[in-house]
Amino acid sequence: MAITLDHEINGLLATLETQIVDSIYKLDLKRPKKSMTRKGMLNIDMIKILSELEDHTLLGVNREKYFALLMNQAYAYKGVDLEGEDLDNIINNIFVKE
Repeated sequence: MAITLDHEINGLLATLETQIVDSIYKLDLKRPKKSMTRKGMLNIDMIKILSELEDHTLLGVNREKYFALLMNQAYAYKGVDLEGEDLDNIINNIFVKE
């Protein structure tokens, strides 16, 4: 009896897989032209949002200070002495406005 049920279950699974594949091919996969996720999140809307966050939030306005604080803590944890000019050079290299 188990052999008979196994054969019927395999047949049902094959039918189900066929129906799933057929339904996937029938999907309408058109995407809207103005979407937040179009082009890997680098569209006009996302650029506006990023510039707004960069210019008008505490994290965006003070990002150099937060980065410097994080670098100081990391270097202190590692026991490395970092002078002010070295930290300024690192921050200037990372946060260069293009």
